[in-house]
Amino acid sequence: MPDQSPPPSLVLVAVGDEAKRQAIARALREAEYAVTEAGTGTDAVRLSAAGPALVVLDAGLLDADGADVCRRLKADPATASIPVLQISASHADPGRQAPGTECEADAYLTHAAEPAVFPATVRALLRMRRAEEDAQAAARAWQTTF
Repeated sequence: MPDQSPPPSLVLVAVGDEAKRQAIARALREAEYAVTEAGTGTDAVRLSAAGPALVVLDAGLLDADGADVCRRLKADPATASIPVLQISASHADPGRQAPGTECEADAYLTHAAEPAVFPATVRALLRMRRAEEDAQAAARAWQTTF
């Protein structure tokens, strides 16, 4: 009997620092996600057009600010529904707005987050996306029924 399991979710890892990008990509592949990588904002926007299930977006890319890239993704109807997990090397200043929210990122972590937090956040964001897609499909089915 052929394997009926769904294909692995595609995650775009957009991180300027090559060593960090490779470490994140390796962790995701070990968790059985399909991964594509970008080191620049230009590549992140271009590769997002393929419709990854999630974008892991570093605050510092080689040619752009991660917040600017996030805003571009959220402003484009073709990529607006893709969850964005923004990551940064620095901790948030408690007196400022929550990091990531100024660009509409769906979640924010620092690179120094506990090892179990990153995969748990990825799973939660992917569950959220699947739930939204299921709700939209149910709404379309309901509309065509009535």
